[in-house]
Amino acid sequence: MSKEDSLQERVFLMSYMFRRILVPYDGSANSEKGLRVALELSAILGSKITVAYACEKDKCSEGLLKRAREIAEARGIRIETKLIAYNPEESSESSEIVKEVNSNSYDLVVVGIRGKTEYEGVLKGSVASSLFVNANVSFLFVK
Repeated sequence: MSKEDSLQERVFLMSYMFRRILVPYDGSANSEKGLRVALELSAILGSKITVAYACEKDKCSEGLLKRAREIAEARGIRIETKLIAYNPEESSESSEIVKEVNSNSYDLVVVGIRGKTEYEGVLKGSVASSLFVNANVSFLFVK
């Protein structure tokens, strides 16, 4: 088997492993970087991407999701978007994203993080750390 055949076989297998990708998105540079990486994966693997924006009911803006759609469309990729509005007295952004992951059949969550070291970024970001601890799915943390 040639190296090219071997690579094609691995990509084929990965396309079954990561059919559905979730990208938590808040419009920050880090979440946009996570989205861009997810789009590259989708272009290679044919994965379906859902971009989720969790926000307090009174502070939600469809504009952020519009921006995510524009980024994807510029690459010729269609995405699904979800606006998850919550009551801050009853929930949080982290909790809502964890609920989204656990109640749907995502295979991979791509999270843009901030931080100076590998571990600091995971432990410092509330959404990233909450996902890491509470969601039963594979992760790709993008710094």
